[in-house]
Amino acid sequence: MGKPLPMRTLAVLSLLAAVALTGCSQDDAQDAVDQAKDAVSSAAGDVDLPEVDWSKYDDQLQSKIDELADAADCDSLQKELTDNGKLDTDVSAYIKAKLAEAGCS
Repeated sequence: MGKPLPMRTLAVLSLLAAVALTGCSQDDAQDAVDQAKDAVSSAAGDVDLPEVDWSKYDDQLQSKIDELADAADCDSLQKELTDNGKLDTDVSAYIKAKLAEAGCS
């Protein structure tokens, strides 16, 4: 069996399939985009984030990790895991969950 596709890849494929099946009108295309966004949001909502005591760390660490995940910056997220994953198992788990949420493999 093959390797699972990253979430972003699935979202793009879903969007393309929806647009192809619904035609090319602007309303139909917008509906397809909205459906794809809902699917990605639903799948992303399934990722369980561990509880982290962020007060023990740099004030901006959590927001930096969240912003990198939102931007699907997999390389930078991986660097954060390498640099900060040793701090605490919860931080490591949080970054790994954000990597998965961003569709990074």
